[in-house]
Amino acid sequence: ILSYAKASVKAFAEDDKAAKALGTTLKNLGLAYGANVGTVNGFISRLEMQTGVLDDELRPAMDRLLRATGDVTKSQDLLGLALDIAATAGVPVIHFGTNTSGMLPLIQKAGGDVIGVDWRINLDEAWEILGHSTPVQGNLDPVTLFAEWPALEKRAKDVLDRAAGRPGHIFNLGHGIVIETPVDNVRKLVDYIHEYSRTLRG
Repeated sequence: ILSYAKASVKAFAEDDKAAKALGTTLKNLGLAYGANVGTVNGFISRLEMQTGVLDDELRPAMDRLLRATGDVTKSQDLLGLALDIAATAGVPVIHFGTNTSGMLPLIQKAGGDVIGVDWRINLDEAWEILGHSTPVQGNLDPVTLFAEWPALEKRAKDVLDRAAGRPGHIFNLGHGIVIETPVDNVRKLVDYIHEYSRTLRG
C-alpha cells in the first residue's frame, strides 16, 4: 500500500514538474505575458483531446520547441504538424484522454480507430457507453504495478473479466507508466494477460 501511495504521488509530481518546466521556459524566453500562458495550456489540453497524446508528453515536447524557436505560435504549429503526420502514417489512431469518463461520447465523435479508457471508470461501463462495436484500450491503474503480485493480479483479472473476452479490447494501462515501475511486475503482468486472455476466449 505504501509503495502504491508513493507511486501515485510521484506520478502527480512528474506531471506537475513538466508543467512547471514549461512555465519556466516561457518566463526565461520572455513569453510569459498576456494570454500566452493560458494559450499554451489551452493548446495542450485541446491537443490531448484531439490526439489522445498525454499532456505529460505534450508539455516536454512543447518546451523543447519553445526553446528551439523562441516563438509560441511557431511551436504550436510545429507540434500540431508532427501529430498530423503521425495520424496520417497509415497506423491505427488510438484516441485517449485522462479524466474524461464523462466525455467518452465526445471523444468517440472526435475520431479514432480505438478509444482509450483511463482507470477512473470501469472498463465494462465505458464500453457500454461507447458500444461494443468500438474497439477500446485500457484500463489498469498504472500505480497498481507497484503492488504485490496478488493485488496486481486481482486488478488485472478484474479488467479482463469486464472485457469478457470480447474482440476489440486491448489491455493496457489507464495512463502512462511511472518511470520507477518494477520491471519484473511488468513482465509478470504481460505473461498473465496472455495466459488469462486465452482462457477467456476459450
